[in-house]
Amino acid sequence: MEEIVKQAGRLQEARYPNTLDSSIRSLGMRKAEIAAKIGISKNTMSRYIQGSHPVPNHIRQRFADVLGIPEALLFPPQVSPSPQQHLSLLQASMNPSGVIIQSEKGRFDITQKEEEGFMDPARRNILMKTVTAAAVFAGEQLAAPSAQELVERLSRIFGSAPPHLIDKQSVEYLQLRLERSWADQRARHLPPQALLRYLLKDLSELTNLLERSLPLSLRPRIVTITGATALLAGILSYEAWNDAQSQSFYQIAINAARETENPALEAVAWGWNSLLAQYSGHPEQALHYVQHGLISQAQVHQEIVGWLAAIEAELYATLGNARASLQALQRASEIKGEPGRNWGETFWAHFEPSQYRGYQGICYLRLAQNEPAKRRYVDRAQEVLQGTLEELDRSTRHRRPTLIVDVATTYALQDKKEQALQYALQAAQSLSETRFISRVPVLRLQSLQAFLCHVGASPTELGALDAAMKHLSL
Repeated sequence: MEEIVKQAGRLQEARYPNTLDSSIRSLGMRKAEIAAKIGISKNTMSRYIQGSHPVPNHIRQRFADVLGIPEALLFPPQVSPSPQQHLSLLQASMNPSGVIIQSEKGRFDITQKEEEGFMDPARRNILMKTVTAAAVFAGEQLAAPSAQELVERLSRIFGSAPPHLIDKQSVEYLQLRLERSWADQRARHLPPQALLRYLLKDLSELTNLLERSLPLSLRPRIVTITGATALLAGILSYEAWNDAQSQSFYQIAINAARETENPALEAVAWGWNSLLAQYSGHPEQALHYVQHGLISQAQVHQEIVGWLAAIEAELYATLGNARASLQALQRASEIKGEPGRNWGETFWAHFEPSQYRGYQGICYLRLAQNEPAKRRYVDRAQEVLQGTLEELDRSTRHRRPTLIVDVATTYALQDKKEQALQYALQAAQSLSETRFISRVPVLRLQSLQAFLCHVGASPTELGALDAAMKHLSL
């Protein structure tokens, strides 16, 4: 038994990133050759192997045919094997007579007799190793705690502060990991679901700490790190289209902020809660939330206040209150960027000029939609948005899809359907080129599509936009 456990450990250390990649490398086949046989590009092939894009069902079967390995083994079901299943796989990999995989969907024999022409011994040996390594790898990858479990545990923790020794360097390390996660979210190199999976593991470690007794001098800092981690988990959950989970994490962040008397963290959490309510179709509730965040503005870094004021301006515009909207925009424009007073404020809100102008443009658009007679708002929106698009640099290019959609909407409101469709297609293309597909531009693109259909754009004109949007992960 000890030897089997040791082999399991060695398999974990030598695992490949995924079953598809390990199978290709084990067979010694060139990825470019495989891509050509399947009928996909090299870039698409790389995305499938890296796991950044899901492999469609019809493409999965082509991989199975080209590699000569059953589809069920190349793309195993996303379940976490039990320790006993790990042991069975290890024993089977050392058994030359064959193996039967047992799963919830039934039994699958991968070693039919050689005379039936199923596979030669060398290929079977590669397959055995691939199955075993993939099973061990999948077990570890899917071991991350569920968001619901973390929400329940954290909800029980906050509000009670028991009196354990924890090394200060460990706290520094956890804070550095959190800062890296915020930087990764801003850089948008990973899909939100992938980044969220890693973040939940960190949040689980923090939860474990809080469930122990801690020195009074360290608990507030750990609570703040936990609250900021929960806030980012809420943002990523929203981007992954999980509203209930997002709101639960925002509430955790608010609870953590109140326990440590951190008005900046609480204000930002209310701001994100407001955006959630706004894009769920509840602008009045969203306005209530953002005003909660503005209550402590005298104690909050001005960059955060400017961001909250811009959110408030958009909500007033959505509700048709032009005067209040323009006043809130004016307050947001007066905010001057300054270094944050603590480490968190520099990550939680990054309200730079292009973001302000984006809010300015959408406010004008909302006012024009509520008051069609005031066409001057459309002209002002178009001027601001197009100017902002031209000024975007590398650090702000993630705002590009949202700005393009809003420019398209200005043309739609001017009844210039052809130009509106051109910009809408450009926005869809820009979204499809990023791994981190932000939810807000997708929602605005859907609204624009519905508006164009309402104002009489022909099926032919809308066909290209429909096709482009099908490629987005909605």
